Amino acid sequence: MRERRSDRVRWDDLESAFKGRIGTGVIANLRHKDLGRILEDSRKLFTAKIKNALRQDGILRVNVVLSCKFETMKADEIVEELKFFSTKDEVVLPSTDISDWFNRNVKEKLLAKVEDFQERESGWSLVEIINLAVNINRYIPIHGGLFTFIELSKEVQSKKAVVNIRNKDPYCFLWSVTAALHPVKNNVSVIGSYPHFSSVLRYEGLNFPIGLKDISKFEKMNDLVINVYGIEYDSGHEIVPIYLSQQKSNKEAIHLLMLETKIYSNGDDVDMEDGSAYHFAWIRNLSRLLSSQISKHHGFTRLCDRCLCHFTTVNSFERHRHDCTNINKCRVVLPDEKDKIMKFKNYKYKEPVPFAVYADIECMLEPIADKSNSLNTTLYQRHVPH
Repeated sequence: MRERRSDRVRWDDLESAFKGRIGTGVIANLRHKDLGRILEDSRKLFTAKIKNALRQDGILRVNVVLSCKFETMKADEIVEELKFFSTKDEVVLPSTDISDWFNRNVKEKLLAKVEDFQERESGWSLVEIINLAVNINRYIPIHGGLFTFIELSKEVQSKKAVVNIRNKDPYCFLWSVTAALHPVKNNVSVIGSYPHFSSVLRYEGLNFPIGLKDISKFEKMNDLVINVYGIEYDSGHEIVPIYLSQQKSNKEAIHLLMLETKIYSNGDDVDMEDGSAYHFAWIRNLSRLLSSQISKHHGFTRLCDRCLCHFTTVNSFERHRHDCTNINKCRVVLPDEKDKIMKFKNYKYKEPVPFAVYADIECMLEPIADKSNSLNTTLYQRHVPH
């Protein structure tokens, strides 16, 4: 009978006492002896749990801790010790390919750490893989006492598609929405160019800086449709959707860009809270902001603000938009000419084969009665595998 994954690994939920932590889970090892194989099995459990957490909380910070037992010889005795290998807190967005994220930030990092440990601390041998602890944390913006203004990068500024209001309070989200509702031509980055958000918007009961999970409440209170995009730094500063509205409204959607910066304490390389600060800016022209990453076509294109696919005709765009609204919750990335063929590239993860069998068979030679054939040659015998 074929062995199931549940016979090899198991997810156990644990209670967490840490502030801002959604939860901690442990992937228990039931049978594995090989580190690469348990990480491969763990990836599918991990992916399912993180997807569920993303649906509830929007953006996450995730790290893992691998627990293993090693042994070595000391004074002619075998000594066993538990060793722990951890990864850094890394951001997971709703648009993130979680399987790829796990390979890059968990599997590759842990395999390298264990290999480095065994080379550095010679004599230690891996005896048992105990478990993989997964810590899932909320991606919390900084507190209102700190300014949240963040400058746009030169690349984004040059496109002149984003209005970045210079606020000195935790209400950059409200200022950006106000700018979208009451656009101006001059001094677009100055707060005084717009009516105060308190006279335009309703936000009772919401905390600021706002979290992504609260945007839907804000939309319903104000009958607005708001999409939020972020910058994926690992993919060459690519713009990706991180919150897509489910609100139904006749009003045109408002697009916001969420910027991120690292914050440090007293000049030391020590993170405050989760080590990051947010800032929202208004995207006044989404097509212009994304033009260089979606197409080389210089004419007018119709852009789907959900999956960021583009179309040149009205009919194809309208057909797509109907399906995309009902089906897609993230960006669809199609293969290009460079990456259109799926192939195996990580040769370092190949496992040695314990046995190689080269089999040879013998044949019986049977005489052929009809020696004629279409090739005008004479056939005498037929090789029949024995």
